[in-house]
Amino acid sequence: MSLRKYSLGYTFKTDAIIVTVNQRYSLDEASSILWRLILSACNILDISDREIAGSLMYTQEIPGGSYDFVIYDTTPGGSGHVRRFKDGNTMLRIFNGAYEIAKNCDCGGDEGDTSCYNCLRTYSNQKIHDNLKRRYVIEKLGAMSAGTNDIPQRMKPLKITVKGNTSIGNESWKSIFKVLSVSLRQQQKLESAITDEMPKPDCETSDFVCDDRDGYADLVWEDKKVMAFASDNIDSYKAAAGSRYECFLFDENVDIEKFVRVLK
Repeated sequence: MSLRKYSLGYTFKTDAIIVTVNQRYSLDEASSILWRLILSACNILDISDREIAGSLMYTQEIPGGSYDFVIYDTTPGGSGHVRRFKDGNTMLRIFNGAYEIAKNCDCGGDEGDTSCYNCLRTYSNQKIHDNLKRRYVIEKLGAMSAGTNDIPQRMKPLKITVKGNTSIGNESWKSIFKVLSVSLRQQQKLESAITDEMPKPDCETSDFVCDDRDGYADLVWEDKKVMAFASDNIDSYKAAAGSRYECFLFDENVDIEKFVRVLK
């Protein structure tokens, strides 16, 4: 009597994203990076590590074979978390956060030849704890600091060259919102969310240079590293994307809840 091995599974519809990186990874390298990206995303998006999950998809697009990263909402039908990955600034923050946590953890000493619950391990991946190594994340994602085109670049330096109206912080919130030309609906939503803890901007209409591209921000919160742009200032918004500033374009799709949360 011979035994045959079967793999059981089921199909459910949800939101998913495939992240393709133009590098070759071994299975253990890809697994380590995948889990660090998932945990970084949970931190950036302020969600539980039970709300998104991931898997690896083998690809032969890279000579010798490699893996793409599939990240998905665990809720059938999707809960909208991975849709937020489409924002370029969010994706950069996730990659950078993954690298920084792995780099700054001290498990495995200088070699980083292991992992722990502070960097890669969770209850969900306990079956592969021995295969997850911090150094894989450092070595592979560390290439971002070289500014290669193979993977997303590390956050670009942004320098404010001219500070605009610094008395804007003395204005009423209603006057401040006029700078962004917000709609009546957006203004009402912002006014209802304002609290005493929410700081007013440091300056208005400030010029900046980011990765050899210049532009201006309609409003700047320097301590919070936040910039806000009116909907007709989209070119400046794109120039600042990927910087260390959290950037918000006040068009009809602006995430006001996130804007308020970041400033508090």
